[in-house]
Amino acid sequence: ASDVYKRQDLIINHESVGAEHFELVATEGQYKVTNLALLQGTWVNEKRIRSQKLVNKDIIRSGCVEFVFLT
Repeated sequence: ASDVYKRQDLIINHESVGAEHFELVATEGQYKVTNLALLQGTWVNEKRIRSQKLVNKDIIRSGCVEFVFLT
């Protein structure tokens, strides 16, 4: 079987979030968030991250916007 990749863009209309602030990737049933914004950063559960696997109820912050990751 071949891997299928489908890009989905999440548009966040807020001045504190850059056009390509972070990337969220699903692989084999797991999700990982990767920071793409060197200056502003991406945070998971109050900790600045480069890349991190997500678990249910993790809180992702990008700029001044927070998301709750639910599985």
